[in-house]
Amino acid sequence: MADGARRGWGALVLAAALLIPAAAFAAPPAATAPAKALAKYRALIASLPKPANMIFDYSEVRSGPTRIISATHRVYRDKDGDQRNDTIAIDDSPVRPPQTRTYQRATWPYFADQFDVPSIDYDVTFS
Repeated sequence: MADGARRGWGALVLAAALLIPAAAFAAPPAATAPAKALAKYRALIASLPKPANMIFDYSEVRSGPTRIISATHRVYRDKDGDQRNDTIAIDDSPVRPPQTRTYQRATWPYFADQFDVPSIDYDVTFS
């Protein structure tokens, strides 16, 4: 290779090195603050005590092309996973006797630990 060509390549490499920020050559951080915060959050959620028995009400509204229906439910759940869901009102009119559905669920889908969101869906910044 001719002497001038060597100097040309050397100048090109030097110019490229000056244009690339030094951070690009640094080792990536081992664990970022957002990742640590999310890991701590998940550990705390997993450690929450799960209630043995619970009773709660919820309402839902369903709509279609010709009507809207609202329903109110009361749910009873015990420590063994037995669940009873009573429909107690439809369109604000009481249902007597309530319409009852029963379930047996080993994993309760409404505990806080069931609402885990993947890290990719979080946008965490610290200021």
